[in-house]
Amino acid sequence: MGPDVNRVAPPSAEEAYDAISPHFTDRRRELWPPMKLFIDEVSPCSLLDIGCGTGRAVKYALEKGCTVCGIDVSAKQLEEVRKHVEGAHGSLELLQADMRDTPLKDCSFDAVMMIASVHHLMSGDDRLKALRESLRVTREGGKLMVSAWTWDQERFRERHLSRLSGRAPDEHDGPFHGDFIVPWKAGVEVMRSYHLYGPGELEREVGSAGWDLIRAYFDGRNHWVEARR
Repeated sequence: MGPDVNRVAPPSAEEAYDAISPHFTDRRRELWPPMKLFIDEVSPCSLLDIGCGTGRAVKYALEKGCTVCGIDVSAKQLEEVRKHVEGAHGSLELLQADMRDTPLKDCSFDAVMMIASVHHLMSGDDRLKALRESLRVTREGGKLMVSAWTWDQERFRERHLSRLSGRAPDEHDGPFHGDFIVPWKAGVEVMRSYHLYGPGELEREVGSAGWDLIRAYFDGRNHWVEARR
């Protein structure tokens, strides 16, 4: 099924996260265990956090002795990162940038994280561009960790399967199967675009971008992939 051209498009990721940034930060302070383990494994190093959001990974990486660059499409989220890491020691650079086309030099980083960020790109071509960009800026032998939401959560499963069975799309469906428009309702209501992954899909995209897979796993809500250049 092709995209419904008559549907009003949700705000861009930049607009959405600029709008929800203080509310989002209040609810995304915890460093998830896979993120902590990855940073522990690669530290100390030069680390790039693509879609750095609240700065939870940035702060921990600085504490572990990493040189860190955080990029995010939302200027308001970068302001939240600066607040979160205040008082932390170490070298930090924050840049507002599109993950598909960054101003960063080739082979600049030992490790890259893309935590719950690539799934905001609805086009498969755009997601591949972002993953190839992460490869471009990583040194030979460097590592990637990427995570993305799954459609196989209770709140999405029935909608996804019913659309596969022929249900007509509505305002909470994106242009293609696996694409969802998910409202943020804490403090302010803003619609956000997601591509929710199925089994094996994230691994295939990471591999297609040129990364060598190390491991992939599923925690019931997120797909996780680690890879090496």
